[in-house]
Order: sequence, then C-alpha cells, then structure tokens
Amino acid sequence: MRLRADGLAAERGGRAVFADLSFVAEPGTLLRITGANGAGKTTLLRILAGLGAAAAGSTTWQRDGIDISAADAACFVGHANAFNEALTVRENLVYAANLSGLDASSQSIESALTALGVKSLVNRRFGSLSQGQRKRSSLARLLLDTQRGRRAWLLDEPFVALDVDTQTQLAAIISAELAAGGLVIYTSHQAVDIAAARVQEVSL
Repeated sequence: MRLRADGLAAERGGRAVFADLSFVAEPGTLLRITGANGAGKTTLLRILAGLGAAAAGSTTWQRDGIDISAADAACFVGHANAFNEALTVRENLVYAANLSGLDASSQSIESALTALGVKSLVNRRFGSLSQGQRKRSSLARLLLDTQRGRRAWLLDEPFVALDVDTQTQLAAIISAELAAGGLVIYTSHQAVDIAAARVQEVSL
C-alpha cells in the first residue's frame, strides 16, 4: 500500500488546523503523526481514511500501482472503540468485516481475538467489558483481513487503555504487519518499541 498526500489542509469552526501538508508513505512504513493536543492529528487520520473532508489538497492511495479508494485502502481504528455496546464482540466484528467488504468466518474472528488475548470474550456483550477488554476487542478488526499488508492501518492512540504486556503484544502485531509490507500510520503519546525497516514522522 502506498499513500501520497498533497497540500492537505483542514479547518475546524472556520479556523485553520493545519495547512499545506504533503508526504509520501511507501509499503512497510511506520508513520507517526505528532503534535500538541488540538493540532489536528485525529482530523488528519480521518481525512486519510475518507471519513472527513480536507479543506484543500488531495490524497492518493495505491495498491500495486493502481489508484484505489480510501475505503478499500485503509482500516481505521479511532480512539473511541466505535462498537455497539448491545451487541456481542462477535456480532460487532462481523458488522465491521461487512463494512470492509470482508467475509468474517468464525475462524478468522477467533484467530483475531486470540492474537490480542481476548478469544474468551467472543460471545460477551461489548457493553459488559472493561476498558482494556473493549480496546483489545476493537483492535481485533485489524486482523480480520487475513491477507497481511493489503490494507493500511490508521490507528488513533492505539495503546491507550492497554496494560504494558498488551502494549508489547500490539507492538509485535504492528511490527509483523510492517514486515509483511503493510503501511501503519498512528498517533500516540506513549513510547512503545515497534520494529520497522522504514520510519517517518509528520509533525503538525
């Protein structure tokens, strides 16, 4: 997956948040977005994911040299878990898979949850889980596409609400995705060691 951003700008309430932002991220890149609170980190991620509109500029996603839509290119996991509290973890993941055009089998769901240490929660109602359990269950949507590196991961504060052991586990999952040629773009206020052949930073 390859991403090119040209002259991106964003506004909030008629006020400029950032402007004239350009960068290129190649397959296998770990791209960290940094900046003070309110600098527009989440706004930028949402623009890249196609969930928000830029005030100016453009983004181009490419897979194997072919332009594709943001919806086909990226999987976004925001700071909020964005799961329905009345549904089970399995039902939420099936819904997330359907939105991404994936056919989530019981095996793929359980495999994703196992990777994050929460397989036992598969039939639990999401609203009954602790914050850490919710975060890990939500992050499992990243692993529903069994073809590693096919979609970029856009992660907004992915390590929040996770204990140290789970942060290390998630870092290993991200490292494996990068090694498979994936592209991971994230924001984080926490220093977590992620293995990456190519590291970039965009400062807002």
